[in-house]
Amino acid sequence: MRIQQRRDYIIQKVTQDGFASIAEAARYLDVSIETVRRDINQLDQEGLIRKVRGGAEPTKKFLRKDIPRSMRLYVSEEEKNRIGQAAALLIRDNSIVGLDCGVSIQIMAKYISGVQNVTFVTNSLPIATIIEDKMFCKEITGRLVFIGGEIDIKNRFARGALATDTLSFFHFDQAFLSCSAISTHGVSCYNIEESVFAAHMTKQATQKILLTEKDKINKNSLHKYAEMTDFDFIVFSEPSLLTAEIKKVLDKSSTEIILAT
Repeated sequence: MRIQQRRDYIIQKVTQDGFASIAEAARYLDVSIETVRRDINQLDQEGLIRKVRGGAEPTKKFLRKDIPRSMRLYVSEEEKNRIGQAAALLIRDNSIVGLDCGVSIQIMAKYISGVQNVTFVTNSLPIATIIEDKMFCKEITGRLVFIGGEIDIKNRFARGALATDTLSFFHFDQAFLSCSAISTHGVSCYNIEESVFAAHMTKQATQKILLTEKDKINKNSLHKYAEMTDFDFIVFSEPSLLTAEIKKVLDKSSTEIILAT
């Protein structure tokens, strides 16, 4: 088993269960205890988990803004799946669809099914792979366009001026976007490269759809790329978390809420 696959498993166990046992991981992965111990030592040095006696646990200094992509896939996983399913149903046949590189959009891509003659445009390597597989299996039909640029190896997306400038050549019937935080102060990302790309994609789209989980609501992050009211739809799962201030802003706009219940 590849090193990254082993480490993804350890991170998933730590995220979901709060603890990863060395012995249990060795049995599951069919490797030696020393191999798992080396993986945990490396992840501990990178600050992704904390090494403890017999295994690993979440690091106390871990803030959501710092969570790497491999771990974000497993944070609020059940909620992300519900949101992704609801958002995927919005895709229309014969449309041009922009997909940003967020983890929420990657999970949504898994649920895209049955649509015909859709052109998908993305700068995300994992999302492009998912869409390509679906087209190859004829689960969906259309075209796939990958926006190129310098590849962010850690987060697996194309970034920089080449990627953002290329967006000016496109018009999107629908753009599906993610964020790190959403509040009355705006929609923001911690990763500036992701934020700049999302801002450019937003400007090029007729219909804009934002996917967000409950732990992002009424929060702020580093780089604002849009207002809440810039979106036609916001897909999330917990209406009870909307503050009176947020409700007041949304009630005065044409933004619609879609609940992934």
